[in-house]
Amino acid sequence: MDAAALLAEIGNRRARVPDAGSHDGLAGVTTLTTSSGRHRSVSLRWAASRRRQNVLRGLAGDTIGASGWGNARPQALRAAGMSHAHAEPALARSWAQ
Repeated sequence: MDAAALLAEIGNRRARVPDAGSHDGLAGVTTLTTSSGRHRSVSLRWAASRRRQNVLRGLAGDTIGASGWGNARPQALRAAGMSHAHAEPALARSWAQ
């Protein structure tokens, strides 16, 4: 179901998403770094397609229990200090690439 929904989101307009980075940006799973002076902030992009974001994050969430690599990657990220809320988009970004 997730793969079909992802295909429906991308559609036949391949020029709109020429590479994985463009697709990640449209889906909102890419990190956005802002800085001002000595302050630096990293967050997720909010101006994104919610439907595409939900499809990618759902696909990542489903693979956590079904795939060995899909389970090992979030555990390694959480061991490195990421929360589950940040590890899931990182896994979605890895799957999209």
